[in-house]
Amino acid sequence: MLDGLMINNFLDTYMFEIRTYHISVDHITDYKVWAKKYAVPYLKEKLFVVGFWVDSEHSPEVLGGVLDPLGSSNVTYILRWKDLEQRNNKMDKIFSSPEWQEISSHLQGGVDIYLRREFRFVDAL
Repeated sequence: MLDGLMINNFLDTYMFEIRTYHISVDHITDYKVWAKKYAVPYLKEKLFVVGFWVDSEHSPEVLGGVLDPLGSSNVTYILRWKDLEQRNNKMDKIFSSPEWQEISSHLQGGVDIYLRREFRFVDAL
């Protein structure tokens, strides 16, 4: 069994990227099918995907300030990286590859269904 110190030391050696997307509500059902069938398996094969989540039927809880008109993101996934250089090299290769172009061709509505994409880089505490 790993203790907290060992886990923290392990996490400290990596950088994490939290990717959040606002997908058009009109296309979220098609997006879920596409992601499950095409995108997630490919991304898990090529990257260290910590997890990939799409909103459930439950409404988000929002505390504090008012959200912008897009509201909360409805897709989130987390990637683990050694550093930013590794991330930039791998992402460029993966998202410009013929395989990703083929996967993208199956997304109903194409890139227009992405209302906003946000990529944050975080450190474990």
